[in-house]
Amino acid sequence: MAFQMFHSFYYPEYMEETDQERQIFARPFAEVLEEGKGARSRRREGEKHFLSYITLGNPALLKQLFEHAFQKNTLFELGQLSENALRQARYMMICHVTLCSRAAIEGGLPETLAYYMSDSYIRYLDGQTDIRRINGLLYPVCLSYAEAVHEWRLSACGEHVRRCCEYIFSNILAPVTLTDLSDVCGLTPNYITELFTRELKMSPMRYIRSQKLEYARILLADHSRSVAQIAEHLSFPGHSNFTEQFRRQYGVTPSQYRKGKQGMV
Repeated sequence: MAFQMFHSFYYPEYMEETDQERQIFARPFAEVLEEGKGARSRRREGEKHFLSYITLGNPALLKQLFEHAFQKNTLFELGQLSENALRQARYMMICHVTLCSRAAIEGGLPETLAYYMSDSYIRYLDGQTDIRRINGLLYPVCLSYAEAVHEWRLSACGEHVRRCCEYIFSNILAPVTLTDLSDVCGLTPNYITELFTRELKMSPMRYIRSQKLEYARILLADHSRSVAQIAEHLSFPGHSNFTEQFRRQYGVTPSQYRKGKQGMV
């Protein structure tokens, strides 16, 4: 199979085909697939990490990811989209903006807000000629989308609940307790429970658990950790407890969820 199938269906008959277009569309699909296999896999793994934090609406985890990536100089592997450096920078940033926008929508941000943000960024890129400024947008763009999802999810919450939630997001891997939240906002555990029940329709401990399980759902799509390791990573009391809590929230066990996601790939 070659790209020729796509080409013959979409290429207008009245347009004269150039040598470059002929060369691109004549390449066998299997050849192109094999050539990009390794790079595509590595790039996709990097994308999944930072996009998952946008979907979660967790700016704290996103900041940690970028700090670690900058320190190790292993941020993201970029493809070659243009021989022109300025166009390359613009094209790559437009790709990132598009991915971030979709991840934010998946996280619950209304489409109108997500698209308004992406339109604003792309208009800015269209007139920007400083390559360093364009490349420097990567972190602010990702962070702005994560913060937008975060703000939208907590838009109906008061100051105390928001402060508690921000602490939970920042310590999602730790065993957060009601006492911790009490220390954070200076309120009694009973009053915190009352606020959470009124504003988020669930108790603080249930909210903490639901956020951990939502993150676990994303981690399960990555096969680098076992189910038991994910349970430990998120500070669940044990593998069986994690499995039971996950089944209650999503209707399937972590292993069943992972198999289902694998079948969709």
